[in-house]
Amino acid sequence: MKEIQIQSKKLSYLLHEICSVKLNQDCDVNDITIDSREVVRGSCFFALKGYQQDGVEFIDDAVRNGACAIVSERPPNKSLALSVPLFIYPELKRKLGKIAKRFFESPSESIKVIAVTGTNGKTTVSYLLSQLLSKLGGLCGYVGTLGYGCKRFSNFTQGRNTTPHIFDLNRILYRLHKSGAKYCALEASSIGLSEGRLDGIFLDTAIFTNLGRDHLDYHGTIEDYGKAKLKLFENFYLKKAIINVDDQFGKKIASVLKENIELWRCSTGISNIANKNEFYFEEIGLSKSTTNLRVSHNFAEHAVKNPMVGSFNSQNAILVIAALVANKISIADGINALQQPVSIPGRMEFFGRNKRGSYVYVDYAHTPDALQGALMAIKSITSKRIILVFGCGGSRDVGKRSMMGGIADRYSDKVILTSDNNRTETFESIASDVLSGVKKIKKFTVLSDRRHAIDASLALGSLDDVILIAGKGHEQIIEHQNYNENFSDRAYVANCLRNEND
Repeated sequence: MKEIQIQSKKLSYLLHEICSVKLNQDCDVNDITIDSREVVRGSCFFALKGYQQDGVEFIDDAVRNGACAIVSERPPNKSLALSVPLFIYPELKRKLGKIAKRFFESPSESIKVIAVTGTNGKTTVSYLLSQLLSKLGGLCGYVGTLGYGCKRFSNFTQGRNTTPHIFDLNRILYRLHKSGAKYCALEASSIGLSEGRLDGIFLDTAIFTNLGRDHLDYHGTIEDYGKAKLKLFENFYLKKAIINVDDQFGKKIASVLKENIELWRCSTGISNIANKNEFYFEEIGLSKSTTNLRVSHNFAEHAVKNPMVGSFNSQNAILVIAALVANKISIADGINALQQPVSIPGRMEFFGRNKRGSYVYVDYAHTPDALQGALMAIKSITSKRIILVFGCGGSRDVGKRSMMGGIADRYSDKVILTSDNNRTETFESIASDVLSGVKKIKKFTVLSDRRHAIDASLALGSLDDVILIAGKGHEQIIEHQNYNENFSDRAYVANCLRNEND
C-alpha cells in the first residue's frame, strides 16, 4: 500500500493528560512506534514490555536511530545518558489507543470499520467482505492474516500479526481513508483483543463466527479465550453485531449485548418468518466446487449458489450476506456478488486434479474444529478416499495435538503426518503427541519433510480421491528450530500439478 505522509504532532499534544511535557522538552513528532528498528528521525519511541521482549532494553537503539523522545512503562534497568527526554508512565498500555487517535487523526471515525472475530472463518469473512463491498458499496480495505491493503492496490502488504498493533492499525486506517476507502474489514484476533490493539477504534460492525480451541498456550483456558473474543462486542462505539447463534458462545454474546447495539442473528434451519434482522439457511445441494443454499430473510426466501464448499463456508457466506445487508446493500445485490467465483488464498482452495484424477485442495485448518470441518466438508462431496497431509505447530497448545490426530484418524482414509512449524520443538516429539490420539495407526505415514509428504499424497491419490493439504494455507515459511525456510504449500502443489500434467 502506498505511503501517505502524516503531519507531525507536538509531543505535548500527544501526551496531554498522560505525561507532563515541559516547554524545553516539547518537539515535533514525525512518527510513533513500539519497535526501535522502525524509529526514524523525529519518532517517539514507546518502550513496552511484550510477550517475549521488553522495550526498555532497546531505548539506546531508538535514540541512536533518531528518536526525539522516549515514553516507557518503567525506568530502564541501567542508568542511561540520554540526549532526548524520557517519560515514565506505568499504565502506558491503557493510553496507546488515545495516543494513536491523536497522532493519526482518529481515522476510524472517517471509515466504517467491520471487525470479525472467532476461532475459524475470520479470514474468509473479512476477505470476502473487502472484495464484495468494494464492488457494491465503495472501496473496502482488508487487514488480517493475509496482510493489509485494498482492491485498488495489486498486492497486500504483509503484516507481522493478524491484528496489527494499535499504532500500526491506525496508520493503516489513515492510509486507507486517504486512498479513498469507505470501509475496512479486519480480523480481530483473541490475542489482539487481549493486548488492546483495537482500543479506541470506532467500530461500526462486529461479526462473530464461532468459538473452538486455539491459542490456549497464550490464554490458558477456553474461558479466558472466550472472554477475549467478547471484548470486541464491548467496544464503546459499536453500532451493529452480526452473530452466528448456532454457536453456544455466540448465543451468550447475543444475550449480553448492550441494548443500543443492533443485533443481526444467523442460524441454520429454514424459517419463513425470519424477520429483517435474521438470516436462516439450509444446504440443499453440494458439489466439489459449490454449495447450494436456501436462505430465509425478512419474510422471503432466496436461492444462493455459494462458490465455496463445506458447511463452515455456508455459515461464513451467510455472515457476509448479513454484513452487506446491515450496511445498506440489498440482499439481491449481495447474493449476486457472492455467487461470482472467488478464491481465498489457502482457504479450501481448489488446485485442480493430478494426472490420476484426484482432486487437490489446500486449507489453513490448524485447529481441531477447522480440521474436522474441512474433512467433513470433503466427506459430504465424495464417496472416494480422503488423503490428508497435516501436522501441528510446535511451542503452542500441546493439548490440541492428540485431538487433531483423532480427527484425522476418524475422517480420513490415509494420513501423512508431517512438519508444520516445529519452532523450538523437535518434529519427533510433536508427532508423538499427535499419534497418541490415533486408534488406527496403520493408516498413518510419518514424513517429516513437507515436500516429501505432499509428493507422497499426490502419488497415492487415484481417480476421484480427494487430497487435502492442511495446516499452513497461505503461509510462505516453515519455522524450524534455528531458522525459517521459505516454503508455500500453494506454490509447491501448483508446481507439482503443473509438472504432472505437462
